[in-house]
Amino acid sequence: MVSRAGRRRADKAAWRRWGWMLGAAYLVLVLASCQRSSDEEQLLQAVDDKEVAIEAGETGDFMQHLAEDFTANDGELDRTGMQRLLMAQALANTHIGVVRTGTDIQVTDQRANVQITLLVEGGSGRWLPERGSSFEISSGWRLRDGEWKCVNAQWGRKL
Repeated sequence: MVSRAGRRRADKAAWRRWGWMLGAAYLVLVLASCQRSSDEEQLLQAVDDKEVAIEAGETGDFMQHLAEDFTANDGELDRTGMQRLLMAQALANTHIGVVRTGTDIQVTDQRANVQITLLVEGGSGRWLPERGSSFEISSGWRLRDGEWKCVNAQWGRKL
């Protein structure tokens, strides 16, 4: 025969075990929901690489993430035009800084939409930048042969 106090201790121990198991299950669910998919990670890495390339003035490193059929701003620029634009900015600014203030990635099968907000500044590299603007950029990406390539982009100044 088990005393009333013994039964209470057993009940408390059972509740503690259930509490720990529920807590651990909740933690696993939270961590799993926070993880990005590998596609999102690849896209985020490509966006990071493009930003680093812009800051370093390495247009070739930037261009490797663009598809051969890339277009921008409703056909205003093709892949070659984009390369020329980047080269012109690199020549006009001895220092270019890029700060991403927002990122949203939506992946659907072999396609993705990446929306970012950037603060871009440029100038001679002195203490204060001479120019700066905030941009909202929406880009479409395609997965081909295991590699994400940007196929189109739209951007405009954010006021």
